[in-house]
Amino acid sequence: MMRFLVLLSILFTTSSVHVMIADTAGNPMQGVRVELVLYDFKLSAGQTQAQKTFSDHCTTDLNGECTIVIGETRGLLRGRLDLGKYGGRDVIWPGGALEAPVLVDLEQDRVKGTEAGPYDFQEKDGGVAVREGNPWFILTATVLAGMIVYWTYARSRKEHA
Repeated sequence: MMRFLVLLSILFTTSSVHVMIADTAGNPMQGVRVELVLYDFKLSAGQTQAQKTFSDHCTTDLNGECTIVIGETRGLLRGRLDLGKYGGRDVIWPGGALEAPVLVDLEQDRVKGTEAGPYDFQEKDGGVAVREGNPWFILTATVLAGMIVYWTYARSRKEHA
């Protein structure tokens, strides 16, 4: 049974984002509403579209900090922290706890810098290149994962019988 739980812990991770907002002088900004939107890219009718998978918000405290708990996730997480009138910052991470410091330029009333820029294979306008997956590989991987889970379950039942 322990092997089965270890396998599940590898597949799923509890994720959260801890946001720390300060102005460029380093002063914490209290009362800023921060919205986190996570999305996935899907190919539909030959077009790449972002599909929203999660959305929640928090408001910064006296220290300019707040936390958004996402819960159980798996795989790479992509999203955006939106600070309302100050703009936002892109985030991408492999799940788990993310510490997200954000500096706000109060003279320009906007977030200073961005987290994510275009990759080498993207155009400067931020176009996203999508590679189509091989469905046979996905099917084979899914069947193999199912066999491993079943085998682990069957062995744990045999050990406890």
